[in-house]
Amino acid sequence: MMEPRLPTSKQWTEFPAELLKQMKSVFQEGFGSQLGAANIEVEGRIYPGELLLSLGFSRLNQLKQPNFEISLAYNPKKDNVLKLVHTLFDAMGALFDQYFQTPDDTEFPKYWEEMEFEGKKLFVQYSTKNSSLESKANKLLGVAADHLLKEEDEMSEAAVAELKAKLGVGEDE
Repeated sequence: MMEPRLPTSKQWTEFPAELLKQMKSVFQEGFGSQLGAANIEVEGRIYPGELLLSLGFSRLNQLKQPNFEISLAYNPKKDNVLKLVHTLFDAMGALFDQYFQTPDDTEFPKYWEEMEFEGKKLFVQYSTKNSSLESKANKLLGVAADHLLKEEDEMSEAAVAELKAKLGVGEDE
């Protein structure tokens, strides 16, 4: 389960399903020879001031799942969120390109570390947690809830509508 970098990031919505599907397809196409039959795991969240993208892959009979998470702070009033999401995805491609060229994963940051990419200040961290196993454990424990908008505390309908408007997320997405 992804954890935001910024302590102020409480309310969030997932990246649109179609966008995640496209990311998965592009990643499979770009790294198909290295991935083989691996299952690609892509997750993205939009917080009011932070974008968070997680991408990893798992192979059958392998517990270790290489994952990178990238965080980017943004201003919802002036930044184009979709362009920033594309920047995150391009940075993710660069990280996995480096990963596949380097047999040793110890050089990747285990905790949020700043990096510059295309003039943007991004924060990156690497893990080997298996998202499928974690998701199954959460379901067994009753932790996972499947809502469009997530928050630690309950929100009013007006607050949900206001957040959706700020993020540019419509009802049909």
